[in-house]
Amino acid sequence: MAASNLLSQTPTIHPTKSAKLSSNLFSVNTSLPLKWKPVSTSVISRFPRASTSEPKPHKFGQCFTKCEGVKVEELMEDVEKRPFYFYCKPQINRNVEAYKEALKGLNSIIGYSIKANNNLKILEHFRSLGCGAVLVSGNELKLALRAGFDPTRCVFNGNGKILGDLVLAAQEGVFVNIDSEFDLENIVAAARIAGKKVNVSLRINPDVDPQVHPYVATGNKNSKFGIRNEKLQWFLDAVKSHPNELKLVGAHCHLRSTITKVDIFRDAAVLMVNYIDEIRSQGFEIDYLNIGGGLGIDYYHTGAVLLTPRDLINTVRELVLSRNLNLIIEPGRSLIDNTCCLVNRVTGVKTNGIKNFIVIDDAYQEGKMPFNYLPTENEELRDLLCQSVQNLINLVKRFKTSIAQHIQNITGSNGHQNVAEQSTYGATTSSGTSSENAEEAMKGKMEEFDQELSKIVGLHDLKQQLRKWAKGILLDEKRRAMGINLGPRKPPHMAFLGNPGTGKTTLARLLGKLLHSIGVLSSDNVIEVQKTDLVAEYLGQTGPKTRKKIEEAMGGILFVDEAYQLVPKQSAAGHVDYGTEALEVIMSVLEDGGLLVVFAGYTEPMKRVFSSNEGFCRRVTHFFHFEDYSCEDLVEMLMIKMSKQDEKSWLYGFKLHPSCTPSAIKSVIKRYSTEKLRNKQNGGLVDNMLNNAIENLDSRLSFESKGDELLTIMLSDLEAGLQSLSKRANVDDETESK
Repeated sequence: MAASNLLSQTPTIHPTKSAKLSSNLFSVNTSLPLKWKPVSTSVISRFPRASTSEPKPHKFGQCFTKCEGVKVEELMEDVEKRPFYFYCKPQINRNVEAYKEALKGLNSIIGYSIKANNNLKILEHFRSLGCGAVLVSGNELKLALRAGFDPTRCVFNGNGKILGDLVLAAQEGVFVNIDSEFDLENIVAAARIAGKKVNVSLRINPDVDPQVHPYVATGNKNSKFGIRNEKLQWFLDAVKSHPNELKLVGAHCHLRSTITKVDIFRDAAVLMVNYIDEIRSQGFEIDYLNIGGGLGIDYYHTGAVLLTPRDLINTVRELVLSRNLNLIIEPGRSLIDNTCCLVNRVTGVKTNGIKNFIVIDDAYQEGKMPFNYLPTENEELRDLLCQSVQNLINLVKRFKTSIAQHIQNITGSNGHQNVAEQSTYGATTSSGTSSENAEEAMKGKMEEFDQELSKIVGLHDLKQQLRKWAKGILLDEKRRAMGINLGPRKPPHMAFLGNPGTGKTTLARLLGKLLHSIGVLSSDNVIEVQKTDLVAEYLGQTGPKTRKKIEEAMGGILFVDEAYQLVPKQSAAGHVDYGTEALEVIMSVLEDGGLLVVFAGYTEPMKRVFSSNEGFCRRVTHFFHFEDYSCEDLVEMLMIKMSKQDEKSWLYGFKLHPSCTPSAIKSVIKRYSTEKLRNKQNGGLVDNMLNNAIENLDSRLSFESKGDELLTIMLSDLEAGLQSLSKRANVDDETESK
């Protein structure tokens, strides 16, 4: 369509018209491939009634004829490419001036909401009129900076702000609104990365009904925006705990767009100043009240009497002055939407014999209102859409339930009974199972669980804790069978502390299978990562890289090995380490319930991780110390490996000679290995010892050997294997000493 050409070409204006246009009007600027979103007014065609004959040529007329003395019809002839947006610069000036007049006597910032129209030339003009900017994305922040806005007069809103964008905001000194717990954590991380304290406001949800369409209401308790009133103290305490990263300077609420009643703003402002009084009483220096924007406009061009900026400001003026506050407002549509029109041309008229269809040279990509913003007047269409969506939801629910029942019928009471709601942590379903069968199923699962735990050497405290979790989850199944609606259990995030070879990685893999078998996890997937899997070299790359690994682990376990590497002791001069950023990203998802995270590493270096994030010990609640294995533990591990093999094991088929008794193997280990070697390798010593023993077996056999002789490991093989390992360890020690 012609619209696509417009993005790469600048309209041509006749010289005789250029002076007038440059002083009063904005023509379309095409230097950026951006989509603009004004209210459009089309140049439409008069057309004949439906007819089976071909439509005849016709003349068109305009519903929007001129602006500031410039006729649209004449302008259409001057502009080379269509469709195009036609802006009225004097009307923009008048709109801004109306807010300035209303705000006289108050310290204030008019923050233009860039999402209303992000045309670069429009932004530059608002900046020239003294406006600040309101942003909801990193790209809008970059656009505001390009347009020359003072970053200290910009406000970064939204509940989905990402770390890379927040780092840029922190570097530039932008106001940032805190919208949630994880949002606060990301802002703290951004402040640390940028090395600057961030001026923040708390976006409080005042639970005020704005009396607008529910799709655009953001100030009531059902909205996804802002923090709940009862959580205010938690956020204040959290801000206090980060004095080097955060400075609380304001409070913010936003009731949403299309508001047409002034008392709504008044109600919200009264609540907000009460919150500010409470916040100030705790020692915070609150200087700003941000009441958002949201003035309604005349969408239907009926000449409706709407709120003016003066109406809005007068409802809150006394409250603002009584608390000596700076007022921030965030108008968008009320500044831009009555200043422009989308000019297009009818390319033709077609008929299907019943209706006539006007075909024009613009389409949805030119900025039409999204379909989900249905007008409240069209109740029939809206209700039809809502009913269709609900029918789809019901269909999906019935499908999931039928699949769950089908699997339960196949697997019986011992099968996994949490298929229908596996996405919810710790939630299982057991409807239709008799009490006796359910109890038998629980006992069977617990026995299987204990059998798997028996394969773990040592770690008695950890095994006892795992048994508690397993029993609790299984009892929850019985409680749900009684009709009790239980919520999900909190994910037991853990820290595994100990030397290499003590079984941390092996246990994490087994843990995934065990917790999946009893319905704690929806998957037995264990994603093992180290620093190199999470941290990137350049700014803005670590967050996405880390989140990708988190997504891979969803439903299962994210095992962060050598986690202390994320918090280095000291970075080399000039080197920026983004390990802390990766850690902050992981910490931000710990309360979501979608996965279990295990941090592992040496005990002493891991203390850096605990102290680097103040929320670590609150979210990671279980710490397990993996002690170095004793000689007895190593013998037990060796005997388990040799007696409980599977076909995938590299030891499959091999067996020990009867002379290889536990006491004999213990004597070999004590005689041919030092305590230093055992503590350095731990469980790895058993694997290396057996591998070397098989090599020794190979060397002493001939090609004439047959039967069990080919597969039987003698005590002498174990001695030779451990001696070889000790010699190599001694060489390594000598190399390290040099």
